Amino acid sequence: MAVVPTLFGVLLHTVNEHFGWEHDSGVFEMTDTMYGSLTSFVGILIVFRMSQAFSRFWEGSTLVHHLVADWYDASSTVIAFCRYSSVDDDLKRTFQQQFVRYMSLLNALILADLEGHPDENGANALNFELLDPDSMSDRVFIELQCDEGRSETVFQWIQNLVVDNIKTGVLNIPPPLLTRTFQELGKGMLHHRDALKYADTPYPFAYLACTQVLLCVHSAMTPIMTSIWLNSYAGITVFTFVTTFLFWNLHFTAGELENPFGIDATDLDLQSMQHSMNESLVRLLTPKTQSTPCLSLSSELAEARLMEDSRSSNSFTKMLTKLKHAASDQRRKPQSECDACVDLEEPSYITVEDIAMDLDQVHCVCVADEDTHTKPESPVDRGSRESCGAGVDPCPAVVAKGPLKLTRDDRGGKDRSDDVTGGARYFFIREHREDSIPIMEDIYFRV
Repeated sequence: MAVVPTLFGVLLHTVNEHFGWEHDSGVFEMTDTMYGSLTSFVGILIVFRMSQAFSRFWEGSTLVHHLVADWYDASSTVIAFCRYSSVDDDLKRTFQQQFVRYMSLLNALILADLEGHPDENGANALNFELLDPDSMSDRVFIELQCDEGRSETVFQWIQNLVVDNIKTGVLNIPPPLLTRTFQELGKGMLHHRDALKYADTPYPFAYLACTQVLLCVHSAMTPIMTSIWLNSYAGITVFTFVTTFLFWNLHFTAGELENPFGIDATDLDLQSMQHSMNESLVRLLTPKTQSTPCLSLSSELAEARLMEDSRSSNSFTKMLTKLKHAASDQRRKPQSECDACVDLEEPSYITVEDIAMDLDQVHCVCVADEDTHTKPESPVDRGSRESCGAGVDPCPAVVAKGPLKLTRDDRGGKDRSDDVTGGARYFFIREHREDSIPIMEDIYFRV
């Protein structure tokens, strides 16, 4: 839109140079005033429309984020409420799995309503990612296929599901607490309806038409005025192009921002929001979120530490760095004896379960009763043939003391060299890995 007025201004300047024309100074002084007034008025119209468009965009973004937050809050609370129930775990898992899939479906249908992009059949394109739709009943998709109010139907299914599981005892949390779930679901639908007004209500046509007509008049007058004011091709080109380009650019940008839920590059990425919602729902059902971490010390000691003026105030990042360094020191620092062995006159025998041990490092390894820290009086069978290694009979718990250096061998386990007593002995472990660190679960010795 800025190129045509620019070329027109250059053409006028060329005609003026070759043929020339006389201008009545009084007329052109009046024209200057008219052009200045028109420019100011058009600028006010465009700036006002731009501010309104950005306000619509920001409010729409706020509402859709509130909507997703409401779904997550309702899902989190209803899954947490299942912990209060004493019914069979299979019933609780069935409810939780069904609930998160319906929430994913509801969010996808609502985002499709907001996007409003029609497919070849004229319906809203339902291309949003669903959470494991293959495990859902075929009836769900058959009944929703021709339903004009898909989101309302699924919303009612979710409420029915919650009520049904109140009856079965899966959700037997006190009613005042369970009410929160219904409140969050209702708030989500309220935000959905509130956001629909930006997708369904266009900007007033009269305002748009008036603005576009005045922009066209301004674009036609700008090259005429610049060809009169300026005597160089460069000046006419730059002034005409910049002026018309800025006005038309703001006008079209406002049109892009009016509806934040479309499929244009400037619109909200609803597909990404659906994917993020699915990941959040899956995360609610992982073992990490289903369990609750405990304090690493007694409540009395924790309370005393909290009341101290010099209490620890490390940040999350500093704590991760501290734990990383501690784990690194534990894995790499050779030990001649463990701390318990140093403090006691007699060698201490403590369990080696869940102790990280690296190959080719020296460790103090002791196996015994955790309560008494003494040598077991009788052997305890702690494994099967497979866990003890190839060709080795089931092994009893065997005690050892002193620094041990671990190396791999070809007999299904690892070679143990005893630097204190001399001689070669073999032991076998069953291990798993956490963050690439071998964890000793069970340890067996073969003399």
